[in-house]
Amino acid sequence: MKIPKTIKVGQFIYKIKYVNDEIRNSQGDRLFAQARHYEREIVIDNKSNVIQTEESLIHEIIHCLDAVYKFSDKDLPESIIERLGTSLHKFIQDNPKIFK
Repeated sequence: MKIPKTIKVGQFIYKIKYVNDEIRNSQGDRLFAQARHYEREIVIDNKSNVIQTEESLIHEIIHCLDAVYKFSDKDLPESIIERLGTSLHKFIQDNPKIFK
């Protein structure tokens, strides 16, 4: 998977950034990546391996899609986003010609 420097979600452009510092959520949990909607960026832990980086990017893109398109009245549950991210990553790996 080729990871771009930016992605477009709706009318917004998100920058993809790699960081050396640990990424943590508001509860203090360590993350592989994080979508920062106000900054319009997705930050990815530079220490992640290729598979984790790809899965994390897809996971965060789903968060961005949810933030922009409001799939429901509340944010999608993290458990759903995790399953979607993992399954979409596997689908893309298994069907590389579909997006060419």
